[in-house]
Amino acid sequence: MATGYTWKFPFLEEGVLVRDEDRFDLYKCVFPIHLKHPTLAIFGFFLPFGPGFPPGELQCRWVAQVFAGKCKLPSKKIMLEHTKRRYEANVARYGPSEKVSIKVDYIQYCDELAAEFGAKPNLLKYFFTDIRLFLKIMFGPSLAYQYRLQGPHPWEGAREAIMTSEERMLFPLARRESNVHENVLKRLFRKALSAIVF
Repeated sequence: MATGYTWKFPFLEEGVLVRDEDRFDLYKCVFPIHLKHPTLAIFGFFLPFGPGFPPGELQCRWVAQVFAGKCKLPSKKIMLEHTKRRYEANVARYGPSEKVSIKVDYIQYCDELAAEFGAKPNLLKYFFTDIRLFLKIMFGPSLAYQYRLQGPHPWEGAREAIMTSEERMLFPLARRESNVHENVLKRLFRKALSAIVF
């Protein structure tokens, strides 16, 4: 069962998902490499250093484009080389472990997935056409909205969401007037007065 605690896939036929020692042969943690045609995708089988939902959504969008025939996967040889390079880099960085093959850096992984189907923001274009947006994407927090600026199914509100993100993050932290301190002092005064009187 794919519970996340152990890695067993009894519902898959033998040989669909190949495991070589600590490495699963999944192209970008999604597509089993040894299938003749890309007819199976595994979602969410990665350990990101960051939130999991944005890369999970990008995986879904990419797979939808592949299954619709709008996006092609590279050759089996290229996919194997990529998977091996990622594995070796992760082993060098984290040391060997059972889950080392599926560890991903959040921003780099999101950029890789988005580039596969044309949703990675074109920073050079924004540098010349929308410098404020360029600066927010380049130097602001990494937001999933940036992968909805272009590519399949862009969102018209993505730019505004990026431009107002800091304002929305800080809004709950804004100071508000409170009379809590005043009420505490009144209660303490009453208790002290009643203790003296009685």
